[in-house]
Amino acid sequence: MNIFTKLKQANVFKEINGVVIGAFTKCNPDEPEKSFSLEEVLDQHFKNVSFPVYKGATIGHIIPKFTLPIGLNASMDADQFSITLMEQAVHF
Repeated sequence: MNIFTKLKQANVFKEINGVVIGAFTKCNPDEPEKSFSLEEVLDQHFKNVSFPVYKGATIGHIIPKFTLPIGLNASMDADQFSITLMEQAVHF
């Protein structure tokens, strides 16, 4: 069972306004004829959702990457591939 299935079963998808999915590297199945591709897995979970899904964000364990602070309000435009923090991440 993958994390997206667990989130669906926990009804998380009913409580959110959007999803940001990071970029993946080395995510090709060893046996494509016996396994789903990354895009197929993402389509299975997000193709018919009512909220925007930003796929391929440069966050996580890749280079280059940007930091997305936890707990801050942000605005996301999945069509324009943009995320804007709505408040300061660092206070001086």
